[in-house]
Amino acid sequence: MDDAEYENSAVRIVGYLLFGLVALTATASVGLALFANSSLARSQLEAALSEALGRDVYVDALQIDWGLTLGVTIEDARIAAPDWSNSSTFVAINKLQAKVELRALFEQPIRLQSLDIRGLTLNLEQLDDGRASWSFGAIDDESESSDRVDTAGPLLPVVIEQAHLIGTDISLQTPDIPARHLSADITQTLLSDTLTINLNGSVLKTAAANEDQSSPIPLALTLGATPIKQLIDRGAAELTLHGQLGEMGINFSADIDDVSTFAHVAATVDVSGPSAAKIGGLLGRDGVPDSPFTVAAAITRTKQKLDIHHSRLTVGKVVLDVSGAVPDLSTPTHADLELELDVPALEKLAALFALPPHISGPLSGSAIVSTHDSDAYIKGKVSTNYLSGSFNGGFVRSPSLTGSEFAIELFDDNIAHLLVLLPTATADQQHVDQVLRQALSGPWQLQTQLYVAQDRYQLRQGKVSLDKDRADFSADISRMAPAEDVAFTVDGSIANLQAYLSSVLDAQTLALIPSDPLKLETSGALNTKTLTFNPSTFSVAGLEGEFTGTAHLETADTRAEFTLTSERPSAWVPLDLLPTEFNQAVLQLPFSADGAVHINAGNFALNAHQVILGENALSADVSLNTTSDRLSVDLEFRSPNIFMFANEDVDIGGQRLPVTATIKMGLQQGRVDVDAMEVIAEGGTALSAKGDLRFGDTFDGTDFDVDARIASLQHVGFLVGADLPDVSLEVSADISGDTHHVEAKNFAITLGESAIAGHLRVANPEHPRAEIVLQSELLDLRPLIPAFAETAATTPQSTPKAAIPKKRLIPDMPIDLSLLQRFDAVVDLDMKRVVGHGRYLQDLALDVEAKDGGLQLNNLSLTDEGTGAINITGFVEPSGDSHRVSIKALGDGMNLDFTTAKAKQEGAITRVDFEALLFGEANNLRDLLSTGHGFVQVESGEGKLPKLPSALLTNDVIDELLNALNPFRRQQTNTMLRCGALVGSLENGRLAGQPLFTMVTDRLAIVSNVQIDMTTEKLFATFKSVPQRGVGLSATTALNSFVAVGGTLSKPELTVDPTGSIVKGGLAFMTGGLSLLGEGLIDRATIGASACDKAVANAQKNRMKIEALQADFH
Repeated sequence: MDDAEYENSAVRIVGYLLFGLVALTATASVGLALFANSSLARSQLEAALSEALGRDVYVDALQIDWGLTLGVTIEDARIAAPDWSNSSTFVAINKLQAKVELRALFEQPIRLQSLDIRGLTLNLEQLDDGRASWSFGAIDDESESSDRVDTAGPLLPVVIEQAHLIGTDISLQTPDIPARHLSADITQTLLSDTLTINLNGSVLKTAAANEDQSSPIPLALTLGATPIKQLIDRGAAELTLHGQLGEMGINFSADIDDVSTFAHVAATVDVSGPSAAKIGGLLGRDGVPDSPFTVAAAITRTKQKLDIHHSRLTVGKVVLDVSGAVPDLSTPTHADLELELDVPALEKLAALFALPPHISGPLSGSAIVSTHDSDAYIKGKVSTNYLSGSFNGGFVRSPSLTGSEFAIELFDDNIAHLLVLLPTATADQQHVDQVLRQALSGPWQLQTQLYVAQDRYQLRQGKVSLDKDRADFSADISRMAPAEDVAFTVDGSIANLQAYLSSVLDAQTLALIPSDPLKLETSGALNTKTLTFNPSTFSVAGLEGEFTGTAHLETADTRAEFTLTSERPSAWVPLDLLPTEFNQAVLQLPFSADGAVHINAGNFALNAHQVILGENALSADVSLNTTSDRLSVDLEFRSPNIFMFANEDVDIGGQRLPVTATIKMGLQQGRVDVDAMEVIAEGGTALSAKGDLRFGDTFDGTDFDVDARIASLQHVGFLVGADLPDVSLEVSADISGDTHHVEAKNFAITLGESAIAGHLRVANPEHPRAEIVLQSELLDLRPLIPAFAETAATTPQSTPKAAIPKKRLIPDMPIDLSLLQRFDAVVDLDMKRVVGHGRYLQDLALDVEAKDGGLQLNNLSLTDEGTGAINITGFVEPSGDSHRVSIKALGDGMNLDFTTAKAKQEGAITRVDFEALLFGEANNLRDLLSTGHGFVQVESGEGKLPKLPSALLTNDVIDELLNALNPFRRQQTNTMLRCGALVGSLENGRLAGQPLFTMVTDRLAIVSNVQIDMTTEKLFATFKSVPQRGVGLSATTALNSFVAVGGTLSKPELTVDPTGSIVKGGLAFMTGGLSLLGEGLIDRATIGASACDKAVANAQKNRMKIEALQADFH
């Protein structure tokens, strides 16, 4: 029911009461005198009124006082409420008194001298179905069935000169308006030609069950009507209404030609107050801004036409201007109006209109409504910080506006502005908002036609664009329940899928996405509970897909099924991310996949029923629980030839290797659970594993077994670039753990006849400490040596073109211990016998420890064929931005035989003793030698010295030097050595020996002084050779007694000087007076083993100096 209906009902109720009073007075004056004050009169009155109203009417007492002035008193009168009402009484009057002159009863209008009503109670109620307590059967029907006005008499049948309504209480309750109570005293006076009515009271909003009771709002109104004679005679009047409702001021004035028809009215309204929120609360509207407001309107009515002149509503700074006309009040929806709206701050209206919490900024809009041929047309525009738009169309004058149609356009320069409308109350919503803000940007536009069908809203010919991306859409929406029934279709494309996702995905993931256009065609249905996709298709970079699915919006349960096909996967697989060994030709094979996806309550499940690439097949069930971060994998794979995935540059010797694999495992932070892992290849190669692995804060619960077997290394030689032998390799381990440790107790490796066993142990998950202990009775490397020797011999050199000489021989290989910051480790190896090609080693032992980011070599030792021994110790540790390095090696009786077993000749092979030391502080090997200190001392007694293999003589200068010093070299297979010594020291990067090298054989003696600057790699060396007596050569004619080598280590230069002039002159000067000839060390008369002893003795002083520096270094 609208406001006009409420007004008509109120007027009708007052009219009924007045007519009842008049009827009562008339009846009393002409027909009831005989039984006035009797119960019969009261009963007759109750019956008459009950029949007229269709309700029970009760009158407790009736009294009539006779005289020239007639008085009527009624006490405790009631009109019953409808049966469905919560109250038993519709109207109740404690006491009513009226006075009228007898002669006035025979005049028109009847004039009452006075009317006094005490305790009037009126209960107004309405239900959802429209039934109202003020509807009275016959009277309503009669009043609504006739609009005629009896013009034979005055328009006002009753005039009251003075009235008092004291203690009036009126309540109103409807489905749309919260319960209200009006308590007031009303007085009316008629003086001269002016009628004045004063109302003083209060309005109270009845609190709901969850509200606090509000305070009454004072109400004071004064209504004036003049001239009263015109009002009585023909209904014309000038009305004024002034007053206050709380702090709200009310001013109304109107010129009315006829109050019975209101056919001609000119009125002005002016209402204002300091708080619109208080008025909103009175009307049951929460969220109205607590700002000053004004309503100013000027209207005129001419018959059925209503004109609105420059009317304005302001609330704070919000302004709504309305002007125009309603041509026919019988159809008020058809109007010619102009509206202008200006909202400086939308956030002020957020609560009133339930806007998103972060919305803010101005809104401006305008609309023009016009009526043509009984249809209304509207055209308007709106602009905010988030979007702008325009709309135009027509309201068809038909039931439910069926046939109405509107064109809508929305647009903005950045779609990201719309994301403020998304809810962000939860962390998940904030994450979605962040992702969308990154993904969506750029200008957008939406255009569509809204058509109003009989029971549907239809969006037709919809087009939406975002930057270069486009989509066509349509939708069909229920009018009865728009949120419960929406059908849609979408046909769109994204110009560049990779660019579209570039702001959402990290670079590594984005590289997996093709940069081609994505095309999508889909349709489905949407309601408040589900989003359903009908069979839909998409394509990108030659990958074709189909899918269907349903998302349950309340539970976030989503299910989808899909199929994928591609004739050429290489078009969408990121080839540059594949390993260089991968055979990209495989991606030219046809690809297909089908499966299902299920997402619900923190779980993601992918069921890949079948994935096919050529003849290779994969099926997998993958699930992720996002609450526990547990990933479960159950897959099966088969390939007719796993080698087909290897690049053609990888030499697999034409082999084929069919493989099948079954894996069922779970992964979670700190744990891996393997229910089954079986990889089986043709020929007996297999991998099997089962158990649980724990890591992270604890190892407790680890129980894992693994077994691997390669039936023949020939099948995997291509992985290391060598033709491996036909021997088997087996690896097995039983891994277990407790709170602080994990250990592989039965770790074993078997290679042919060789076996290595031991255990691996890791402690302290937060900063792991590893312990590796391995033992072997026999490690036979002979099957592997030919393969790797052949590989080294056949490896292509890097100088097929013109060789580029190296500028430096010593590499700047970095010393990097950063990996050791992550863990500590102890390694202990014990190999009883290691068999190589032509020789063997015994008791190979290694003891090394990594701790606090450093490396300590406690022992590296071995025995050479049971006689010779080597021991190496040292350390590398971080020191600020550099590293401290120290390494020392000792050798005793080592065999220098480089020949094969078949090439060995009779005679004892000479053995050597050696000692070497190097220490310093640097970040790479070159700097260590350039700034470090150390010494080397190698000694050899009598024995056979085998000829050096040609593979060791790769430099022409070395070969020329040996030929120049030893004319017997080419004729000898072995050299009979009497003694040999190599003694030198390294100080601050300068290596020197005086002499560095001494060798005495059965035919000659050679001595060499050397100086090398490790910083520049410049070298200078002189060599003197002296023949032994009895070899048939003189000391001066057959040998090159003076030989010098200069240049650099990477480019040495040889000079042969039989006279020695160069050495004694310029070269001697260049070396700062270095004694080049080792004078006094050897001569033809004293040549023998003592020369080597003298060379060692000469170096002791420098060695002691180096050892003292080492002591300070440690």
